[in-house]
Amino acid sequence: MRAIIDDIWLIVTIIIIISGLITNSFLLVMLGVIIPTSIVSAKWWAKISLNGIIISQTLSKQKLFEGENTILFLNVQNAKWLPVPWLELKKQIPRDLQVNGPFLFNSSTNMNQLLLNASLRKDSQITWEIEIFCSRRGIYRIGKSIIKSGDFFGLYENEKNGSEQFIDLVVYPRIYEFEELSLESIKPFGELRGKEVIFQDTSQLIGIRDYQLGDPMKHIDWKASARSMKLQSRLFAPSGSYALVIALDISTFAQSWKGSDPVLVERAVSVAASIAKWGEDRGYDLGLISNDYYARGRPIRVGVGRHPERLSRILDALAAVNAFTGSNLADELNSVLTGGLPMGTTVVVIAALMSENLADSLFKLVNDRHQVYVLKTSSNKWSEDLRSIPVIDISKSFNSEKAEKGSAKAS
Repeated sequence: MRAIIDDIWLIVTIIIIISGLITNSFLLVMLGVIIPTSIVSAKWWAKISLNGIIISQTLSKQKLFEGENTILFLNVQNAKWLPVPWLELKKQIPRDLQVNGPFLFNSSTNMNQLLLNASLRKDSQITWEIEIFCSRRGIYRIGKSIIKSGDFFGLYENEKNGSEQFIDLVVYPRIYEFEELSLESIKPFGELRGKEVIFQDTSQLIGIRDYQLGDPMKHIDWKASARSMKLQSRLFAPSGSYALVIALDISTFAQSWKGSDPVLVERAVSVAASIAKWGEDRGYDLGLISNDYYARGRPIRVGVGRHPERLSRILDALAAVNAFTGSNLADELNSVLTGGLPMGTTVVVIAALMSENLADSLFKLVNDRHQVYVLKTSSNKWSEDLRSIPVIDISKSFNSEKAEKGSAKAS
């Protein structure tokens, strides 16, 4: 289309110059010279209009919780000696992020498209502050802009991608207080009493003693028993740490091909985050196991340990949950059992379903002297009998919360 316009201008210019020569009109001849000169200048200006345009973007908060706001600072600098008469900037913003600014929904990309316009003098810059409301958990990538500019007359345009770096915005799941989950009165996972030690660190052998009733068979030293002609047990150094492992099952249907129930998935993720925060506040060594997978096919898992950034790592992992069931939780727990857990680990299982395989894995944990608790997130009745393993139905807390919101809207 632009080539056709150029051809038309060329023909018009030739006609004007010939007419000026025939009629001996100096003005027509000058007009015939000015028109192509202006077109060449406009083309040249459009070509260099985006040279020296530097874009950068930062967030006031790059990690935050559901329901919080952050500010996107978008800076555009014109680092050349020529002005930019007009500049159009388009930026794709993930649909689940609510933007306070002019935007259109792009159905082809399923994203909101932010639209900004400006003009820049030489060696000048402009910064937009765009408020973003984070209403849903997830990891959102804010990518490059598409910028467009051209000549003063708007005859020619130039377009290219911006120079800014990608930013990943991490939105953590909502964290509930135990009162909201109806857990405050039953103290579900026990309490830490000072520095009392009831477990042993099996990595630190300090001696051997006579076997006592209740000692695990795996702690018996058979060579020492043979020498002394009576059973001897290994004695390990006491452990001053308490481990809390959160086992998150994102399966919501018995048949995986049915997909997942987003309400139950978000409920389970929020409960997992709440348990992690509770454990962090009480000095537990924290860990996370899930049958969900990262986008690159790696299982979501955080090893047990105590570190200032441990809770942040778990929240990062929970923000990345995408309800893609890569395996079943029973297999993940069995693999952890093979690798070993700290003695007396408290394992909190968060699940909407209870399969026979998962129940068997929980019994294995109990047999290995771990403490197991199950938080049931769905109102569906389970057929599996977990015997002495405590099962706490927290689905009622969420159903009552939904009812309260409904009555509030009605009033």
